[in-house]
Amino acid sequence: MSYGHYPKPARLEARSGLRLGSADARRGRRRAPIRCRGARLTLRCDGGARGNPGPAAFGYALIDPAGAEVEARGEAIGPATNNVAEYRALIAGLAAAEKHRAVPLTVCMDSELVVRQMTGEYRVKHAGLKPLHVEARRAADRLGRVRFVAVRREENARADGIVNETLDRVQSQSSEFPR
Repeated sequence: MSYGHYPKPARLEARSGLRLGSADARRGRRRAPIRCRGARLTLRCDGGARGNPGPAAFGYALIDPAGAEVEARGEAIGPATNNVAEYRALIAGLAAAEKHRAVPLTVCMDSELVVRQMTGEYRVKHAGLKPLHVEARRAADRLGRVRFVAVRREENARADGIVNETLDRVQSQSSEFPR
């Protein structure tokens, strides 16, 4: 694994919350976890709609460098398109990342459209997506160092699972959505 221009993270210190060699460590006192410089948290986001438009939901998982889930959430958003659900997932996930002070952050999404729009490679042409793009861009700018990566659907299985669980739960509770 390459760490680029960042120093290799001190995994033991990050896991234990103790600074090795410190008086607190020798006494067995725990401090707040140390944010290792260069240790990038990963935000995996996904949105989905059954029918396009149709009943929609989003899901995200914020994952630390050791692979542990920091926070995960899914939410039904009612009738929407898949792209709207993808943007809503990104916005909610970035808010969670901001709450956890997750900087630097890598955002992994299986929506190539959203990733390319967020990196500026594609313009946002659809009027319904423009306000969502602006909101997501502001959330990413508040965090500072955010990298967007388009991944295959299989690599985004956790977020995809959250979306499907949420849609299944909503559809089983409501007769309003077709099965």
